[in-house]
Amino acid sequence: MTGRKQPVAKGSSWVGCFLSKTIHPLVRTPKAEKDAADDIAQAGVCKSTKAEMTAKYKGLMKAREYWPAVLTVRRCAQLTNDKDLTTMVADAEINSYVSDIENPKTRKDDRMRSIEALSRDYPEFGKKYASLLRQLKGY
Repeated sequence: MTGRKQPVAKGSSWVGCFLSKTIHPLVRTPKAEKDAADDIAQAGVCKSTKAEMTAKYKGLMKAREYWPAVLTVRRCAQLTNDKDLTTMVADAEINSYVSDIENPKTRKDDRMRSIEALSRDYPEFGKKYASLLRQLKGY
């Protein structure tokens, strides 16, 4: 065995236990059960409040409050796998990184971190800033 995880159903409260490189039987834990139940309940809340969440997101984006906009929708996007929410997370993250990168008042190390994060998370957008990153690093 290679220690690879076995597929587990979404929302499952089963946790794989791995010792060395062998897969041991799945063990049900009370914390995992509670976490799964909480996630299911939260996903329901996400679906029922999507319109309000989207309105809040749009207001934050308009005000250029990109990171708060990310935080407004990220958890629900993860829980529901909703494509619209996932796209909103990506748009807000990209805008947040780009605003830090292109603002000359942002500290040099923060600009570098933003370029690195953008390049890691959204390589198609990050490659635009590769030369700026080299310049900021002094290469």
